[in-house]
Amino acid sequence: VYNCSDYIKDMTIGSGSYGCVAKYAKVIHTDMSEAPNIVRDGDYAMFKDGDEYILLGYFGDKTSLVLPEIATSINANAFYDNQNITSVTLGSNITTIGEQAFYGCNNLVEVVNKSGLNVVSGSWENGYVAYYAQKVLTGEDERGELFDVGDYSFYKQGGEYILYRYTGSDRNLILPGFVDGGHTYKIGREVFRYRDITSVVIPESVTAIGDFAFSNCQNLTSVVVPDSVTSIGKSAFSSCSNLTSVVICKNVSTIDEYAFYGCSNLTSVVIGENVSTIGSYAFYNCPNLTSVVIGENVSTIGSYAFYNCSKLTSVEFKNPEGWKRNGTIVSADDLRNSGTAATYLTSSYYWYTWTRENKGE
Repeated sequence: VYNCSDYIKDMTIGSGSYGCVAKYAKVIHTDMSEAPNIVRDGDYAMFKDGDEYILLGYFGDKTSLVLPEIATSINANAFYDNQNITSVTLGSNITTIGEQAFYGCNNLVEVVNKSGLNVVSGSWENGYVAYYAQKVLTGEDERGELFDVGDYSFYKQGGEYILYRYTGSDRNLILPGFVDGGHTYKIGREVFRYRDITSVVIPESVTAIGDFAFSNCQNLTSVVVPDSVTSIGKSAFSSCSNLTSVVICKNVSTIDEYAFYGCSNLTSVVIGENVSTIGSYAFYNCPNLTSVVIGENVSTIGSYAFYNCSKLTSVEFKNPEGWKRNGTIVSADDLRNSGTAATYLTSSYYWYTWTRENKGE
């Protein structure tokens, strides 16, 4: 900001005064003869501060970005809500990324991280750079490719296929079968979140359901998870308020935390025989859930998994032997009583993590 006003003498960096003119400023000049600190590198704008180069923004239209190697940090909001970016490479000199620098970049499916930052897929840290990413890679030669099947967009990398975007408007969905010559795929993070869908057919070509994949699909009424699926991610179906029934088939091994959190009309759940872990808060705040069958291979039930399920009166443990709550033995005889088991999980001991050390007979 160049403040040459004869009247404004108290302008400060970061202030919301004077129409927020200096809210995002890095420096305030008071003399027009002072050299600007803004430099350009192609379509990138940077602020030069001594030996530091702060990346302020991008003004091009490429979808795959390799950030300037000279950049030492990325400014807050630099790429905010850029729906065009699908891949970004962080240079080796980047040491910090500002708040929400990549927030809203929903199609940013791939990050190549050459920096020393700990960049983790699905994390909001480091300016959300990898929050939407399906993969975080370390080298350019590992980068994947994108392709479409109708309204569905896929990311292919290292022999793995991930559905990362849906651009259609259908309310009754039949997901694609095997893709690219017969390959299975995963449903990626947040693909259908907030969508106005009423039904979905998940085919045997799907092997995993990612975090928040169907979260807040408030008109979705029922789900059958096929035998091909092995894991259901965090908050995968959370806040699907009209979901009434769920069948989780035999090959699912993990129901992650918050998976069905806030499904307020869910009445019944059948948990497949191979599920070993029910995450914390998995069915939290499902007040109309009345019955649950816990498969014989479940060995962990996270804290608050069935808390605030006020109508849950029947929990059938297929294997009641060997259970402990934070190290304290839970009576197998008590768990054989479906009413008592429900009381334990929803009221008496809901805040504990439950574990089972042996399968029993």
